[in-house]
Amino acid sequence: DQSVYSICWQGGEPSLMGVDFFSKTDEFQKKYGAAGSRISNSVQTNATLITDHMAALFAEYNFFVGCSLDGPKEIHDRYRRTVTGNPTHKEVINGIHILQRHDVAFNILTLVNRANVDHAKAVYHYLKNMGFFHHQYIPCVEFDAHGNLLPFAITGNQWGRFLCDLFDAWYPK
Repeated sequence: DQSVYSICWQGGEPSLMGVDFFSKTDEFQKKYGAAGSRISNSVQTNATLITDHMAALFAEYNFFVGCSLDGPKEIHDRYRRTVTGNPTHKEVINGIHILQRHDVAFNILTLVNRANVDHAKAVYHYLKNMGFFHHQYIPCVEFDAHGNLLPFAITGNQWGRFLCDLFDAWYPK
């Protein structure tokens, strides 16, 4: 038996499952979890569907929430759009503020793509100035059926330059 189990709800948009789903998962975890073990839940979300009710549940059950935010509005909205094509930056920020109001632990996950790869310092300072101090950065690497990089994806060299620029922003000389 292990003493800690970690469950991360991600892929698609987990918040679409709603408050009742996450409430039920907690019930199941309490009912079926090994005696004496602890279960840690996290959610990776675009944060556009976070409500006060959902944030209160996440706070009650100690969920950790990763929020996808790719930088300032003009950068984030390049690729982060609704199914109808509307920009999402405003909704993401609203969702994060709701989480903050409920004291839900969260971090920012930034997908490094063509829109922000040349703006590491701007992205870093934007997040820091917004009061977001826990960041994750992951490279967007996707290929078409012929092995060609998709238009929004980045190369290994771009990723390396982004990381160097990010380090310089974090630890200025």
